[in-house]
Amino acid sequence: MADEPDESQKTEEASPKKLADARKKGDVPVSKEVATLGSMVAAIMLIAFLAPSLVRTISGKTTPFVASIHEIRVQNTQYDVLAVLGELFTKIMAAMSPLFLAFAGAALLATLGQNALVFAVDRIKPKAERLNPMKGLKRMFSQDSLVELAKNLVKVGVVTGVVALFTLNELENFTAMASYDLNEVPRRMQGMVIKLLAAVLIVMILVAVIDVIWKQMEWKKKQRMTKQEVKDEFKQTEGDPQIKQRLAEIRRSKKRKDAIGKVPDATVLIMNPTHYAVALRYVPSEGDAPVCIAKGRNLIALEMRRKAEEHNVPVIENPPLARALHAALEEDQPIPPQFFKAVAEIINYVYRSGQRSLSL
Repeated sequence: MADEPDESQKTEEASPKKLADARKKGDVPVSKEVATLGSMVAAIMLIAFLAPSLVRTISGKTTPFVASIHEIRVQNTQYDVLAVLGELFTKIMAAMSPLFLAFAGAALLATLGQNALVFAVDRIKPKAERLNPMKGLKRMFSQDSLVELAKNLVKVGVVTGVVALFTLNELENFTAMASYDLNEVPRRMQGMVIKLLAAVLIVMILVAVIDVIWKQMEWKKKQRMTKQEVKDEFKQTEGDPQIKQRLAEIRRSKKRKDAIGKVPDATVLIMNPTHYAVALRYVPSEGDAPVCIAKGRNLIALEMRRKAEEHNVPVIENPPLARALHAALEEDQPIPPQFFKAVAEIINYVYRSGQRSLSL
């Protein structure tokens, strides 16, 4: 298998085909920070709207255990301690399961929002190189891994700083809770937790935005191509019949739009009347002979006629002349001498009838 090209040789931007092929293989830029941000938004919303009912649910499930705690024995006489604690843990987890599901769902939606839902067989296909310990070590200590580590350290440091500042600012409120009624404490705690999460959320939004931009830049950099790859891809795509057909359609579409778009500037449109159309422009100050500014056949000819009628460009039906001009002329080419007499008669007629002026 040929070696991967050196990164320094990848000087060309990736083509649309290269980017599409990468996506088909499951190679897409995905920011984990966006998933984390989604989970945090879900946490704030759930705490804001569901915290009181969640506290009541957990309290209702744990109160019987607290009330009967004196009946628990170390030995298996009445209750087994581990069994009781296990049952208590299960009930608390069951009560909090909507919270965990919301976190997971928000993270999944945030990931899918980055166009990361790609089913790529190439990603799950077993490969011997994945079992190579040396390549595994290289990945662990690669530039990407070190950048990811540095980013996580900075993120943890900033979030820790935010939490520390928040705790210092709210220290008086924490100590004051000792004098609150027990029913008031959950509500106060809810407000403080929401404020803390909102402060952390601002940091996470900045982190997520920076990470998305970074991931996109790194992904596009990784997809860059060498000059040879660009040449090879061009040969490959040009040789593909479907690609050729598509390119031909694009060229025809452009030609049609160009031809139709120039008709309003014409002095006269000479037609077959339906199969051929030649748009001629004659302004004495621009040249001695009329110039073909656009021509078309069949559907293009009909579109040119419609455009001419919309812009009051005279339409002259002269089948032999239209066919001859269409065959002899290219766009932006003056008419040859053999057509001077016939075209001059038409242009004189147009000027005499007042449909066009010499100044246009």
